[in-house]
Amino acid sequence: MLTHIELQRAVDLLLFYLEGHPAARALPSRHAGKSLQGELLEFRKSPSLDVKSIIPVLALVVGRAPDIEVWSEVFNLLSQQTSTDLASGQEPDLQVIGGLQSDWEDDYLGESHHVLERHLQAEEEKFDTNKRYAKVIPIIQSSGTGKSRLLSEMGKGYLMISFVLRNDLYSGYPFGDPEVTKFLLDGSSKEELHARCISLISFALRSCKMVL
Repeated sequence: MLTHIELQRAVDLLLFYLEGHPAARALPSRHAGKSLQGELLEFRKSPSLDVKSIIPVLALVVGRAPDIEVWSEVFNLLSQQTSTDLASGQEPDLQVIGGLQSDWEDDYLGESHHVLERHLQAEEEKFDTNKRYAKVIPIIQSSGTGKSRLLSEMGKGYLMISFVLRNDLYSGYPFGDPEVTKFLLDGSSKEELHARCISLISFALRSCKMVL
């Protein structure tokens, strides 16, 4: 019998596996302007996600069921989740989201990611613990100017953990991480907020270690 934490880890690994599976890119989505891979990403980030609802898919994968059974259950699961999200008022604008996703997947233009890479390397070389508190570099610019895409390009060459801190899921692309935002903002003091940040980063790094 799995504990809740063990089940959560198993589900996380399963969803990452399904998102990266060739079938997720080859099979058609049920919605125009979206991909099955994108649907799985939305599902994983949905604040209404019920871990127990994924057990049937997990059982099929562990039991080495035929692919058609696994992906049929995946479609069934996504349909149930869509109904839950729409009932809670989280209806996305598919045309806008589809356009944002299409632009995101286009070839990256310019050399900004290489400029940032050189800047980070220079800062790392001259970092002095007597003068700096931590290795933090804010990137400040208006919404839609390419901050997330810039870091995504950097992530192709370096280990990167990205959180999109929005209060909702569908107001932009990449999709928000409302569960992470809520976790960080639920602290009642600066000390608790600090502890929550450390806990989040620690767990994220441990999860990366499990996957890698």
